Amino acid sequence: MVYGDIDSFAVDLAAQANKFQPAVGLKALPLIPNLRLGLNIAACDGLPLVVIIDQESRTSQGRRLSLTASRIKWENLFSNLVSLSQIDSLYGQAHYVLLKDTKEIENLKDYRSDNFVYVLKPDSFGVTGRVVASFLDKESLSSVALGAAFDAARIPRKTLDDSRQHVRQGRRKGIAWESQEPRADGSARSTPPGERPHLQDQE
Repeated sequence: MVYGDIDSFAVDLAAQANKFQPAVGLKALPLIPNLRLGLNIAACDGLPLVVIIDQESRTSQGRRLSLTASRIKWENLFSNLVSLSQIDSLYGQAHYVLLKDTKEIENLKDYRSDNFVYVLKPDSFGVTGRVVASFLDKESLSSVALGAAFDAARIPRKTLDDSRQHVRQGRRKGIAWESQEPRADGSARSTPPGERPHLQDQE
């Protein structure tokens, strides 16, 4: 996509950003819209993905606590998670996603039910992951526990050569990713070099 002027670029950029506004009341954490995208982004960055399960869905799944007491417990845990995510040693060290229930993560390795916060280590292709830690309440979630979980869930950064090999390996396994947004430069990596205008010989 080519922009006629800087103003049209700024308008389009703002429109793209507005698509990812957080839910009302959850503005304290930068939430990714869904688990699939969260796993992909976390794998690309080599960071953990923190999955937060919405309390209301847990109550409807048969928890015995009253709605009010359960909601207070969840809000205390969420507030604690927000506070911990802002301290220097943990700031920017994970991605976050809010799910309505646990259905999408129940088949992950080391999953344990009845928790509200799960720290996932994504696989290298961002397709799945495993649970490295989970937390039920504010008391179980500390900076030390969260930091240890983040350390266990990190993926070592790749060099450029490693990245190229990684892409080839993914293609051999049939793993593909469709971007939600079109590439603005018109040269998607899946386009053969001969079809990329900026790589063709100038005459």
